[in-house]
Amino acid sequence: MNHLGLEPHTLELEIVVKQTTNYLTLDIQSDNTINEEVQKNVDARTHTVKINHIDNFPCTVSVKISGKTSADTIIDEQGNIVADSIVMFNKVWVDGILLENWALHDYVMFKPCYDQSQLDYFTENNLTVYQEIVGEVECYNNGVWVITLDKDFFTTYNQTLLSSFNNYSEWVKETHLGLINSEQLSEMREILESLNV
Repeated sequence: MNHLGLEPHTLELEIVVKQTTNYLTLDIQSDNTINEEVQKNVDARTHTVKINHIDNFPCTVSVKISGKTSADTIIDEQGNIVADSIVMFNKVWVDGILLENWALHDYVMFKPCYDQSQLDYFTENNLTVYQEIVGEVECYNNGVWVITLDKDFFTTYNQTLLSSFNNYSEWVKETHLGLINSEQLSEMREILESLNV
């Protein structure tokens, strides 16, 4: 139990690795767990990683991706990338709740680690070198993917979901959410707010 007497939080990641010629290494660490570090050598398939015992929020979980080499990127004669290894953070669960990837934009970031040939290419072609890519769930480089769950994570996450309802027509709300009118949407907001811990 955490300091509030609540059960510890959990974070589960479904990670899809595509088209790698060798094993990549995923080194997973959290700043708010009880000595929990996971290191996995992964091949081209779907992997699930669960981090237990997150005492409380805020919490930052980082996944260091390493092992990608130039052999993992296939380039044709015209300089186009025709195949590349990708690490995709396909699904994220917090406390057993599957989160919507589109709503995670503000909580995730990728910090690529470029090799010298990539840096040379960026310089030669006058391209911007991004040190941090906010909202990224597909990683084409070695680097560190980070998810930060703030103190009021479920409150802000639910607000993001609810604010998106305004962008949908009444027909979409009715067919996908079972909502017919604004009164029911208001009731749903109250229910979600009452579920926040």
